[in-house]
Amino acid sequence: MRKWITFTAFALTLAACAPLYDGTFGPTTSPPDESPAADLADARVRWASFGAGDYAYQFTNDCGECDPTARSPRRIAVLDGRVLAVHGTDLLTVEQVFESIEQALDAGRRVEVSYDPETGLPRDVQIDMDMRPVDGGTHWTLDMLTSFSPVDSAEGLRAARLLWAAQGLNNYRFLMKVECDCPENGTFDVKVVDDQVVDVIPLDPEAEASSVTPVTMNRTFDDLEEWFTDRKTLIDEGILDLDVRVDPVMGYPRWMHMDAAFPDEYSARPFTAVVTMELVGPLDPTEFSPKPDPDDLAAIQLARSLWKASGITDYRYTLTVHCECPQEHTGPFEITVHGQRITSATWNGNPLGPDQGTTYAVDEVFTMIDHAVQDGIDVDVTYDPVLGHPQLVIINVEAVAVDGGLAFTIDNLIPLDRQGGLAGQAVAGPTCPVQKDPAAGVCADRPVDGAVLLVFSFGDTEVARITTNQNGYFRISLDPGYYRIEPQPVAGLLGTAVPFELEVIAGITDEVTITYDTGIR
Repeated sequence: MRKWITFTAFALTLAACAPLYDGTFGPTTSPPDESPAADLADARVRWASFGAGDYAYQFTNDCGECDPTARSPRRIAVLDGRVLAVHGTDLLTVEQVFESIEQALDAGRRVEVSYDPETGLPRDVQIDMDMRPVDGGTHWTLDMLTSFSPVDSAEGLRAARLLWAAQGLNNYRFLMKVECDCPENGTFDVKVVDDQVVDVIPLDPEAEASSVTPVTMNRTFDDLEEWFTDRKTLIDEGILDLDVRVDPVMGYPRWMHMDAAFPDEYSARPFTAVVTMELVGPLDPTEFSPKPDPDDLAAIQLARSLWKASGITDYRYTLTVHCECPQEHTGPFEITVHGQRITSATWNGNPLGPDQGTTYAVDEVFTMIDHAVQDGIDVDVTYDPVLGHPQLVIINVEAVAVDGGLAFTIDNLIPLDRQGGLAGQAVAGPTCPVQKDPAAGVCADRPVDGAVLLVFSFGDTEVARITTNQNGYFRISLDPGYYRIEPQPVAGLLGTAVPFELEVIAGITDEVTITYDTGIR
């Protein structure tokens, strides 16, 4: 049953009303009033010309001292000439209202009726109201007439969906009523913003106790199409009766009736359910727009001003992510930033893999926090009181425990000078056979002139080429960050020198020796 109830996001109250007027009046010798009879005949002609077909209307029975629930306006749907409802009997079609009027006129009763000039609908019906203190009389009102278009296939449903899409409504409100011979019943006021349900208000005790979950029109179309496709065989065999009626102008489903003659995975027993929906109209989304927390706004504005005043553009810090994750996804990671660009990210001295975790520059963190605050998301941020940078960041606080939010810390932020460097010498050895025991210095490694060293940055981008001088020396300035150095082959020498990796720290020049193999043994 849950499947059926969840897919329906609809409005409007299903009806149950006064019984059909049975024509059992007291004896009378007064002939029928010809003028009311002529009005009735004319109204019936207009009603037939209107061609309502499948329709719904609101019925109110002013029954005086009767049960208040019987006096409440009720919505009646008439499909294929019959009233469709789960609860209630003796419900009236418009044709049956006409018959009741005719019977009263034939019996010589006092009848006063107001008919709609366009459709012929009996809007106000009063029968023997002057006898009301004795036998109650009859007073009915009928209004809010709407018509339906039947849909009996996935193709027809898709056509209706195109009509609904053409309305361009992403923000709207509708009323939904569920009637079922099961515990799931009730009427709901549903509001949708950006095609998401943002508010559901139960309108009666049944709705307050119900676990019905209203959904959007688009989700309803999805679920209905699933029923028409995945369960088509059951429908064709008559085991499952699915009746869908859509608004002929706007395309949305107005009325859905489901009769399951068998237990299935959604219900412990057969059931009948009716869901009605009435679009109330467009909705002003600003009513539900997220409202930033003033304290969060003030805190981020102050912190941003402190960070900007610090003038720090190059820095390194430790990032630790807080989640129920393997350590390679939580860190701590060592992050180096130069000019708002991450130039190095390592874990345990090794470059951070592409699927290990997300890294942030401080300015990116500020932007992230600001977006969350503007969207009305609950945030908890601790800022450094001097430099202003975020230290503890929790976004969507309640969801963090189930990994639905984001939580991390920024520790040990250290400002850096603009550049560091790499220097050293390329040499080749051995220069003597290994069996010989030469005098000191005779077999020392010799400088390598013209050796080419390729320098790759974080992300495997080549950023520089270094060529050694005649004495094998080289020097280069580099932005802070993580690099890989790949010596290239040198003519006359065996193989190449071993590639290596290093992290360049601003203000520090690392010195290295690169050794080539001469091949002498």
